[in-house]
Amino acid sequence: MNDVRKRAQDAAYTAIGVGILGAQQIAQLGEQALDAAKSQLEDARQALSGRVHPLVSDVRERLTDVRDRVEPLVDRVQATAESVVSTGTAKARSLLGREPEQSPPARHAA
Repeated sequence: MNDVRKRAQDAAYTAIGVGILGAQQIAQLGEQALDAAKSQLEDARQALSGRVHPLVSDVRERLTDVRDRVEPLVDRVQATAESVVSTGTAKARSLLGREPEQSPPARHAA
């Protein structure tokens, strides 16, 4: 009976040992999978960054070009609007018989 008991105990210890070894292998496999996923994610990030940065740079350059072209137009429109308002105000005062006030000369953008 002791022999059967010993064998059952040995079998139980062996089963527990195999279970522990299996758990350790699963943990190592999980760590390896996580490391591989991190590596692939970093590779993808670098590849994407290599493609996105030139696009962003190109868009910034184009927006700067547009701004450089639009700013002078805005200045000209603003100067023209000031001139129209000034002229219109003077004509309205003249039509109403009021003395025109001394107004500063209108600006004109070059």
